[in-house]
Amino acid sequence: MKKPTFKLITAILFLSIGLQSCSSDTEETLDLSALDQELALDNNGFLEIESTTYVFKNSGETVRFNNEERAYDFVFTNGINYKASGGISKHAGEELVITNPETDEFIRFYHFEEVKKGLLKFDVELSTGKIYKSVTYKFGEAFTTQDQKCHEWPCVSISANVLGSMIEMSANTLSADCQNAVDACTRAGGKSSVTIQKEVLWFASARTCNVQCNY
Repeated sequence: MKKPTFKLITAILFLSIGLQSCSSDTEETLDLSALDQELALDNNGFLEIESTTYVFKNSGETVRFNNEERAYDFVFTNGINYKASGGISKHAGEELVITNPETDEFIRFYHFEEVKKGLLKFDVELSTGKIYKSVTYKFGEAFTTQDQKCHEWPCVSISANVLGSMIEMSANTLSADCQNAVDACTRAGGKSSVTIQKEVLWFASARTCNVQCNY
Protein backbone atom coordinates (compact mmCIF):
# COMPACT_ATOMS: atom_id res chain seq x y z
CA MET A 1 0.00 0.00 0.00
CA LYS A 2 2.90 2.39 0.60
CA LYS A 3 4.11 2.48 -3.02
CA PRO A 4 0.74 3.47 -4.52
CA THR A 5 0.40 6.10 -1.81
CA PHE A 6 3.84 7.49 -2.69
CA LYS A 7 2.95 7.62 -6.40
CA LEU A 8 -0.33 9.37 -5.68
CA ILE A 9 1.35 12.00 -3.49
CA THR A 10 4.03 12.55 -6.16
CA ALA A 11 1.39 13.00 -8.86
CA ILE A 12 -0.50 15.50 -6.71
CA LEU A 13 2.74 17.38 -6.04
CA PHE A 14 3.57 17.63 -9.76
CA LEU A 15 0.03 18.73 -10.54
CA SER A 16 0.19 21.38 -7.83
CA ILE A 17 3.48 22.75 -9.18
CA GLY A 18 2.07 22.82 -12.71
CA LEU A 19 -1.06 24.69 -11.65
CA GLN A 20 1.00 27.17 -9.65
CA SER A 21 3.22 27.83 -12.67
CA CYS A 22 0.23 28.41 -14.96
CA SER A 23 -1.34 30.66 -12.35
CA SER A 24 1.84 32.74 -12.12
CA ASP A 25 1.98 33.18 -15.91
CA THR A 26 -1.66 34.28 -15.95
CA GLU A 27 -1.08 36.76 -13.14
CA GLU A 28 1.92 38.24 -14.96
CA THR A 29 -0.20 38.72 -18.11
CA LEU A 30 -3.01 40.32 -16.12
CA ASP A 31 -0.51 42.68 -14.46
CA LEU A 32 0.47 44.11 -17.85
CA SER A 33 -1.34 47.25 -18.97
CA ALA A 34 -3.38 47.19 -22.17
CA LEU A 35 -0.58 49.14 -23.84
CA ASP A 36 2.14 46.70 -22.73
CA GLN A 37 0.07 43.77 -23.96
CA GLU A 38 -0.26 45.40 -27.40
CA LEU A 39 3.45 46.25 -27.55
CA ALA A 40 4.27 42.62 -26.76
CA LEU A 41 2.66 41.66 -30.08
CA ASP A 42 4.41 42.00 -33.43
CA ASN A 43 4.00 45.59 -34.63
CA ASN A 44 5.52 48.23 -36.87
CA GLY A 45 6.58 50.68 -34.17
CA PHE A 46 4.91 53.23 -31.93
CA LEU A 47 4.63 56.97 -31.32
CA GLU A 48 4.33 58.44 -27.82
CA ILE A 49 2.95 61.98 -27.50
CA GLU A 50 2.55 63.14 -23.91
CA SER A 51 0.09 60.67 -22.31
CA THR A 52 -1.10 59.29 -25.67
CA THR A 53 0.56 56.37 -27.45
CA TYR A 54 -0.08 55.15 -30.99
CA VAL A 55 0.90 51.58 -31.89
CA PHE A 56 1.24 50.78 -35.59
CA LYS A 57 -0.17 47.35 -36.36
CA ASN A 58 1.14 45.28 -39.25
CA SER A 59 -2.43 45.17 -40.58
CA GLY A 60 -2.20 48.89 -41.38
CA GLU A 61 -4.41 50.03 -38.50
CA THR A 62 -3.17 52.27 -35.71
CA VAL A 63 -4.20 51.70 -32.09
CA ARG A 64 -4.61 54.73 -29.84
CA PHE A 65 -3.97 54.45 -26.10
CA ASN A 66 -4.77 57.14 -23.54
CA ASN A 67 -2.79 56.75 -20.31
CA GLU A 68 -1.99 53.15 -21.33
CA GLU A 69 -5.70 52.32 -21.71
CA ARG A 70 -6.90 51.24 -25.15
CA ALA A 71 -9.10 53.85 -26.83
CA TYR A 72 -9.69 52.52 -30.36
CA ASP A 73 -8.09 51.28 -33.57
CA PHE A 74 -8.38 53.59 -36.56
CA VAL A 75 -7.55 53.92 -40.23
CA PHE A 76 -8.04 56.75 -42.76
CA THR A 77 -10.07 55.58 -45.75
CA ASN A 78 -8.86 58.27 -48.13
CA GLY A 79 -5.19 58.31 -47.12
CA ILE A 80 -3.10 61.40 -46.41
CA ASN A 81 -1.82 63.63 -49.17
CA TYR A 82 1.52 65.18 -48.22
CA LYS A 83 4.84 66.53 -49.48
CA ALA A 84 8.14 66.29 -47.60
CA SER A 85 10.98 68.82 -47.63
CA GLY A 86 14.00 67.12 -49.19
CA GLY A 87 12.45 63.66 -49.05
CA ILE A 88 10.80 61.70 -46.28
CA SER A 89 14.14 60.76 -44.67
CA LYS A 90 16.76 63.11 -43.24
CA HIS A 91 19.92 62.77 -41.21
CA ALA A 92 19.58 63.32 -37.48
CA GLY A 93 20.08 66.93 -36.46
CA GLU A 94 18.20 68.28 -39.46
CA GLU A 95 14.55 69.26 -39.43
CA LEU A 96 11.88 67.67 -41.57
CA VAL A 97 8.83 69.62 -42.74
CA ILE A 98 5.77 67.80 -44.06
CA THR A 99 3.25 69.97 -45.89
CA ASN A 100 -0.27 69.53 -47.17
CA PRO A 101 0.03 70.35 -50.91
CA GLU A 102 -3.61 71.44 -51.03
CA THR A 103 -3.49 73.84 -48.07
CA ASP A 104 -0.96 75.87 -46.07
CA GLU A 105 -0.87 73.30 -43.25
CA PHE A 106 2.43 71.78 -42.16
CA ILE A 107 4.01 69.52 -39.55
CA ARG A 108 7.61 70.32 -38.62
CA PHE A 109 9.80 67.70 -36.94
CA TYR A 110 12.97 69.05 -35.31
CA HIS A 111 15.45 68.64 -32.42
CA PHE A 112 15.99 64.99 -33.30
CA GLU A 113 17.80 62.95 -30.67
CA GLU A 114 18.81 59.34 -31.12
CA VAL A 115 17.95 57.53 -27.87
CA LYS A 116 19.15 54.23 -29.31
CA LYS A 117 19.06 52.56 -32.69
CA GLY A 118 15.49 52.53 -33.93
CA LEU A 119 14.27 54.88 -31.17
CA LEU A 120 14.14 58.66 -31.61
CA LYS A 121 12.98 61.69 -29.67
CA PHE A 122 12.04 64.97 -31.32
CA ASP A 123 9.81 68.03 -31.06
CA VAL A 124 6.87 68.70 -33.35
CA GLU A 125 5.35 72.01 -34.43
CA LEU A 126 2.01 72.21 -36.24
CA SER A 127 0.83 75.05 -38.45
CA THR A 128 -1.96 75.56 -35.91
CA GLY A 129 0.69 76.79 -33.45
CA LYS A 130 0.55 73.66 -31.31
CA ILE A 131 3.94 72.31 -30.19
CA TYR A 132 4.65 68.85 -28.77
CA LYS A 133 7.92 68.34 -26.89
CA SER A 134 9.95 65.13 -26.54
CA VAL A 135 7.84 62.93 -28.78
CA THR A 136 9.16 59.35 -28.79
CA TYR A 137 9.14 57.34 -32.00
CA LYS A 138 10.15 53.71 -32.43
CA PHE A 139 10.06 52.89 -36.10
CA GLY A 140 9.86 49.58 -37.92
CA GLU A 141 12.51 48.19 -40.23
CA ALA A 142 10.52 49.21 -43.31
CA PHE A 143 11.00 52.91 -42.60
CA THR A 144 14.69 53.22 -41.73
CA THR A 145 16.01 53.96 -45.22
CA GLN A 146 12.95 53.60 -47.40
CA ASP A 147 13.89 56.15 -50.08
CA GLN A 148 17.68 55.61 -49.94
CA LYS A 149 18.32 59.28 -49.17
CA CYS A 150 20.25 58.36 -46.03
CA HIS A 151 23.56 56.55 -46.38
CA GLU A 152 24.82 56.60 -42.81
CA TRP A 153 23.41 56.11 -39.30
CA PRO A 154 21.57 57.73 -37.63
CA CYS A 155 18.91 58.28 -40.26
CA VAL A 156 15.53 59.85 -39.51
CA SER A 157 12.55 58.40 -41.33
CA ILE A 158 8.96 59.52 -40.79
CA SER A 159 6.21 57.20 -41.97
CA ALA A 160 2.63 57.91 -43.03
CA ASN A 161 1.61 56.24 -39.74
CA VAL A 162 3.30 59.05 -37.83
CA LEU A 163 1.63 61.72 -39.96
CA GLY A 164 -1.76 60.10 -39.48
CA SER A 165 -1.23 59.92 -35.72
CA MET A 166 -0.19 63.57 -35.49
CA ILE A 167 -3.26 64.60 -37.48
CA GLU A 168 -5.57 62.37 -35.43
CA MET A 169 -4.06 63.70 -32.20
CA SER A 170 -4.43 67.34 -33.19
CA ALA A 171 -7.72 67.46 -35.06
CA ASN A 172 -10.21 66.07 -32.52
CA THR A 173 -11.03 63.67 -35.31
CA LEU A 174 -13.96 61.73 -33.85
CA SER A 175 -17.41 63.26 -34.01
CA ALA A 176 -19.65 63.15 -30.94
CA ASP A 177 -21.65 60.25 -32.42
CA CYS A 178 -18.52 58.22 -33.15
CA GLN A 179 -17.06 58.92 -29.72
CA ASN A 180 -20.32 57.83 -28.09
CA ALA A 181 -20.22 54.60 -30.11
CA VAL A 182 -16.60 54.00 -29.02
CA ASP A 183 -17.51 54.60 -25.36
CA ALA A 184 -20.47 52.22 -25.58
CA CYS A 185 -18.28 49.53 -27.15
CA THR A 186 -15.66 49.91 -24.40
CA ARG A 187 -18.30 49.63 -21.66
CA ALA A 188 -19.57 46.44 -23.30
CA GLY A 189 -16.07 44.95 -23.21
CA GLY A 190 -15.38 45.29 -26.93
CA LYS A 191 -12.59 46.86 -28.99
CA SER A 192 -13.55 49.68 -31.33
CA SER A 193 -12.28 49.83 -34.90
CA VAL A 194 -12.86 53.28 -36.40
CA THR A 195 -12.79 54.12 -40.11
CA ILE A 196 -12.19 57.85 -40.66
CA GLN A 197 -12.76 59.88 -43.80
CA LYS A 198 -10.90 63.19 -43.71
CA GLU A 199 -11.56 66.50 -45.41
CA VAL A 200 -8.80 68.14 -47.46
CA LEU A 201 -7.79 70.04 -44.33
CA TRP A 202 -5.63 68.03 -41.95
CA PHE A 203 -6.49 69.80 -38.72
CA ALA A 204 -10.25 69.79 -39.06
CA SER A 205 -12.91 67.38 -37.87
CA ALA A 206 -13.46 64.26 -39.94
CA ARG A 207 -16.13 64.33 -42.62
CA THR A 208 -17.51 60.95 -41.58
CA CYS A 209 -16.46 58.01 -39.44
CA ASN A 210 -17.74 54.51 -38.83
CA VAL A 211 -17.30 52.46 -35.64
CA GLN A 212 -17.24 48.67 -35.55
CA CYS A 213 -17.26 46.98 -32.14
CA ASN A 214 -15.23 43.75 -32.02
CA TYR A 215 -15.58 41.19 -29.22
